[in-house]
Amino acid sequence: MSLPGLVSLAAVAEFVLFRMLQPLLRMAPTLLPGWLQGGLLSVGTFAAHFAGVLALSSLLALLFLAMRERGIASHPVGRLGLGMMALFFVGLAASEILLPRLLAETLGLVRAQWLMQTSSLCLAVLLTLAVVPRQTASGWHKLAMLLLLLPPLLLLENQWHLLTSRELMQRVSLVLILYGPTMSAAALGATGLLLLARRPWHWPTDSIALLLTSLIVSTMTMLLLIAPAAATRLIYVAFDLQLPHQRFAQGVYMGSLAVWSMSVFSLLFRHGALRLRGMGLLLAGLAGAQPRTIHQETFFLVGLLCMTESLLLDRERPSASSESWSKTA
Repeated sequence: MSLPGLVSLAAVAEFVLFRMLQPLLRMAPTLLPGWLQGGLLSVGTFAAHFAGVLALSSLLALLFLAMRERGIASHPVGRLGLGMMALFFVGLAASEILLPRLLAETLGLVRAQWLMQTSSLCLAVLLTLAVVPRQTASGWHKLAMLLLLLPPLLLLENQWHLLTSRELMQRVSLVLILYGPTMSAAALGATGLLLLARRPWHWPTDSIALLLTSLIVSTMTMLLLIAPAAATRLIYVAFDLQLPHQRFAQGVYMGSLAVWSMSVFSLLFRHGALRLRGMGLLLAGLAGAQPRTIHQETFFLVGLLCMTESLLLDRERPSASSESWSKTA
């Protein structure tokens, strides 16, 4: 089991036990016996803390591997910029986990949150720019990596209004507030579509991926039609996405969910670099449409790092370098 695989399993456990199961249990406190409900709540909280710490530690380890020779940040200038920004982000996140009171008294939690989101976006930009000049990545894949920068960028703008605070940009600010999360979900779906572009259909694995995708999308569509309020609540607590009431926006979300699910399952059933790419896309999706907490931001960065590293490897079959990277990780 590679390090990206362990982070993916921890992220799935956090998603199921903490983001989905805990709100459902609190909405129906008498559904289960008290001892069982208390145990599940404790397990969910532990899963969230464990996944956050594991992802933060894994981010440092994977960034160290990325700075090796022929890695994504093998250039000395790239090593320096990526290393300094990574130390700043990890140090700030560790301080908020271990010393929240001291951080609140010295820096302030609001300012610390802004700095973490900004440094997370800077790390994502540095990783993406490192892929652009590489010949091992196709044009479709480079465009996919650029689209993946849209969710954290929209979140930063919606929260702090760095560009839309001017009077001339008020309409743009309103559009971003209403449809920013939907645009983020669409960007994630477009990323999955571009990562699958021009890839031949593999019947044994892609048929299973299509079946699993159909089950997920049909269940969510049925829930959205039968109980729209419950579906909206579930989407909000799971992906931190406020689903608009417009049918078109809901259709965009369901289409993005279908493409993302198909891409993740199809890539995870492959080997080598493709499986690593699937883990990265899975982590980016589980980070939510707008990653704002520490573990969500770290999931997104680890997923982005997995995808950038996979684009340096053989795109069609598991190579010796991809197996070496996974085993080392």
